[in-house]
Amino acid sequence: MGLPWAIAAWLSDIVEAISSCLGPNLEGVYLHGSLAMGCFHAGTSDVDLLLGVGRSLRNEERDSLRDLLLARSGDPHPVELTVLTRADRFPWRHPMPFDLHYSELWRPAFAAEAAGGPRVVQPAGDGDLAAHVAMLLARGRRLRGEPIETAFLAVPRRDFLDAVFTSDAGEALAELRRTPVDGILNLCRLGLYARTGKLGSKREGAIFALAEPGLPELQTVARALAAYESGNESVGWDEPELRRFATEWTEAVARWLA
Repeated sequence: MGLPWAIAAWLSDIVEAISSCLGPNLEGVYLHGSLAMGCFHAGTSDVDLLLGVGRSLRNEERDSLRDLLLARSGDPHPVELTVLTRADRFPWRHPMPFDLHYSELWRPAFAAEAAGGPRVVQPAGDGDLAAHVAMLLARGRRLRGEPIETAFLAVPRRDFLDAVFTSDAGEALAELRRTPVDGILNLCRLGLYARTGKLGSKREGAIFALAEPGLPELQTVARALAAYESGNESVGWDEPELRRFATEWTEAVARWLA
């Protein structure tokens, strides 16, 4: 399935600009997440990119990429981007090391740096990259450069599950309190994986759940999917409903994965 024309044109411009920033050090640009899987929602979804580079970014490359992202992310689509050197990708490690990560959550820190503030210091590794790379290999798109299957190693199942699942209902509830719609739909797509082995989108996870009348808390799933599809995620969620969902779905997923 092709990308919507307006987004495809915008994305092509971003890729060209990234290439100009990084030059021959850039080995590949890869799209994963909602846009790659055909469930992107303008206004609420990020554009998720992984960049493969040969070596760590030099200061001028890093600063040029930082300034590009500050200027273009959110205009109109927010970008979440991680730069991975070849040494980060080979051999496989979990949490996976990375050279640079940008998202709108990091904008204030990078904007302050660009204005002359202290250099941004980021963690040495990111456990979520196991999930991002697994989804890229299963459902992602190469936008430029080396083929995905040679640019990345397969992600061990245990590392993928470590990145996406906790069987602790209390931890799941904490995530649901922060981002109820995303948390509910993420548990649904984890259920899809646990039952079928398929790596799906949030929407596909909800559709899987709603097609299985024996699964718990389907009214909550339906409300979350409606909020996600409409882009109106300010739906009110009460604590007992979220607590039930966290408990019943973590228990169900744990059974399916056993």
